[in-house]
Parts: sequence; C-alpha cells; structure tokens
Amino acid sequence: MITIRNTVVLLLAICATTLMAQSERTYAKEGNKLYEEKKFNDAEIKYRKSLEKNTNYEAGKFNLGDALYQQGKYDEAATQFEQLAQATTNKDISFKSNYNLGNAHFQSKRYKKSIEAYKKALKQNPSDNDTRLNLSYAMKKLKEEQEKQKQNNNDKKDDKKEDNKEDKKKEEDKKNEEKKDDKKSEDKKEDKDSDDKKDGKGEEKKPSKPDPKKISEGDAKRILDALNQQEKNVQKKLSKKEAQQVEVDKNW
Repeated sequence: MITIRNTVVLLLAICATTLMAQSERTYAKEGNKLYEEKKFNDAEIKYRKSLEKNTNYEAGKFNLGDALYQQGKYDEAATQFEQLAQATTNKDISFKSNYNLGNAHFQSKRYKKSIEAYKKALKQNPSDNDTRLNLSYAMKKLKEEQEKQKQNNNDKKDDKKEDNKEDKKKEEDKKNEEKKDDKKSEDKKEDKDSDDKKDGKGEEKKPSKPDPKKISEGDAKRILDALNQQEKNVQKKLSKKEAQQVEVDKNW
C-alpha cells in the first residue's frame, strides 16, 4: 500500500523567528488543523495564503502538495513536489518530496516516473523501508502493465490473422460463387440451344410432312382434274386399241 508522509510533523518542525514568518506560520497552523479534520480543500486555501506571505516558504509548499494529493489532484501535487525537491537545499525536505512525488505518479499510473522518484528518495535515505516497499510495488505494477500490453498486442495480432483468414475465405467463396454463376450461365445456354432443336413437348423437331387430312380446296381440285385427265387418256388409248383390233378383223 502506498503511504504519504505526515505533513503536519514537517510543518511544525520548521520554526520561524521573524514577524513575517510568524504570519506565514499562522496560516500554516490553520491549514494543518483543517488538514487533520480532512478538510483538504480548505487546508489548500490556507497553505496558499501562507505562500502569499512568503513564496519561498518550503513548509507551505510541501503541505500544499499534500493537500492537493489528498484531493486527488495528482498532477498538481506532482508538480509541487518535483519543484520543491529540485529547489530545496534541505535534504530531509528533498527526500520527502521525492517520496511523495513517487506516490503522486503512482496514483496516476505513471509507474516509470514513480520508480524514478522512489529511487531518488532511496538514495537520499537508503534505510527508509516505506520507500523500499513502494519502489517494489511500483516495479511490480509496471511489470504487470507491460505484460498486459504485450498480451493485448498478441491478441491484436491474432485478431488481425483471423481477419486476414476471414477475408481470404470470403474472397475464395466469392470466386467459387462466380464460377458457379458462370457454369449456370453456360448450362442455360446449352439448354436453350437444345430447346431450339426441340418442339414444345421436348422432342426433337422433324421436317414437317403435308397432312392429307388438311389438303386445301385448290389442291384437291387440281388432284381431281389430274386424275380425270389420266382417266381420259387411258380411255382414249383403249378406244384406239379397240378400233385397231376391229379394223384388223375386218381386213382379215
């Protein structure tokens, strides 16, 4: 579990001797009381007033960072602690600022930056167990985050492969459908060509022959005239033959 340094202890440990410092301290004390009552927003206001009296008041800067942290304003708190850690010449304030800077980054899930801050704090105070535990925890969370990211990347690659397989399958299905459509078109064409050679009953068409039952009146008359003429010719030939036979008999 991430822990944060006790700001009240730090503030009360810093004493002021001048009249201006006494005024700064008054606002800071009021801020401390509100902080203990968990009225962090009101405490922030008091700490800011303390800094209006003296912008270099390091205890006010540190406690302001704590009040911001407790309100979940981690980015603002991180800025406050980082600036103080770099500016102060007080080793204890610098150590505690780096420690709380690590906490602020951790809460924002900036694990790499939190690890850097804890390492700085641990160099300043190698015997501090809280810093060591927080550093270990931050490193564990960073590893989990990296493994999760790696897994997500692998999942995305797998999804992409599946998408490619699906696209390839769709393309193959499309080509197969086109081949089927082409085959159907060819079959229809062949069926049509075959139907052109068949009649309505599906039988092959044959050359038509004249139906004797359906002879026209003109054709019937011509046929009858032809038969009559043939009959006349036959009769005429018979008459000639009979005449010849009579004449022969007569002469003999």
